[in-house]
Amino acid sequence: MKQRKYRFRFINGSNARIYQLFLTDESGKSYPMTQIATEGGLLSHPVPWPSFMLAMAERIEVVIDFSQFSLGTTLYIENRLAQDNGRGPGGDFDHPDLVTPGTRLLQFKVNEAVRDDPSRVPDQLRPFTPISAKELAHAVVKSFEFDRSDGAWTINGQLVDLTRPLVAPSREGVGEIWRLKNGGGGWWHPIHVHLEFGRVITRNGRTPFGGGSGDHGQSLEQDGVAKKDTFLLGPDDEVEVFFRFRDYPGPFVFHCHNIEHEDMAMMARFDVTS
Repeated sequence: MKQRKYRFRFINGSNARIYQLFLTDESGKSYPMTQIATEGGLLSHPVPWPSFMLAMAERIEVVIDFSQFSLGTTLYIENRLAQDNGRGPGGDFDHPDLVTPGTRLLQFKVNEAVRDDPSRVPDQLRPFTPISAKELAHAVVKSFEFDRSDGAWTINGQLVDLTRPLVAPSREGVGEIWRLKNGGGGWWHPIHVHLEFGRVITRNGRTPFGGGSGDHGQSLEQDGVAKKDTFLLGPDDEVEVFFRFRDYPGPFVFHCHNIEHEDMAMMARFDVTS
């Protein structure tokens, strides 16, 4: 690597493994990365980030500035999230179980000096206004619970049936709040909604992490900062997401992106009408 900034895009293509990724050196010391995007595109502004959680199907973009490291330095992308079975990591979304040292996944060697690096991460990337209180008050509310029944994975107690929508159709341009609830059992479910990016309004009744001073959390998802299409439900989590379907009427799906859960019927159809 040259002693300059690089932009990286991470995607979790695993069946069932969730990661907590750190930038570390040979001694295990970690260094911050600057997050600039999610699967929903650029953030409203960059956020320095000591590590980030990445669930199945989630995508994150970060900038790493290698000018802060001397020539000859070896660095790693290291996963420190403890997970030894298909249910998901130990702990919960806000306080996952971490191990040190973790598993090194990717190695960088800083081996080329650069006289000058003109690249900059701007203070603003893609500013956008959060959904207003008026829009939230008039939004149609739909609830979806992800659970298990008779050894199969269900949404609202039902197995997948793509011949009909699970709930009433969505209208183009009409705001909706989807309440996504983990039905329990210690399983983790990353919920992937096709067609449109959503705005996370609440997580377990609280404003989700937005990158500000004093915030805590494992995923950058607050409305006004990030847009997303995949929403991780840890054990017993409930997340409220605002959608406004703007394009392409017709049938679409949403599903758990734990591939075994998806293949075992944790999927549903929703329709968008003009």
